[in-house]
Amino acid sequence: MLNSLIEAGKSQGMQTMDDTLFALVKAGTIRGSDAFMKATNKARFESVAGGTSTRRRRSRKFRAASRRRAKSIRGAAILSRS
Repeated sequence: MLNSLIEAGKSQGMQTMDDTLFALVKAGTIRGSDAFMKATNKARFESVAGGTSTRRRRSRKFRAASRRRAKSIRGAAILSRS
């Protein structure tokens, strides 16, 4: 509902976050994959995000980094108790 109100208000200067993200990708300010991660309409950004393989690769990297952080936090907590 909010999105449709913003779309209706474009003549008054309103814009959706997806519109802004798409403009930033076109200008080369941000990567398509980053815009895809934040977009509400993912289908609009699939062509600039590199498809599903990029998403899967990024999420694997994110999960691996999260596991490493969790291990280091647990290790620090164990050391601080000693």
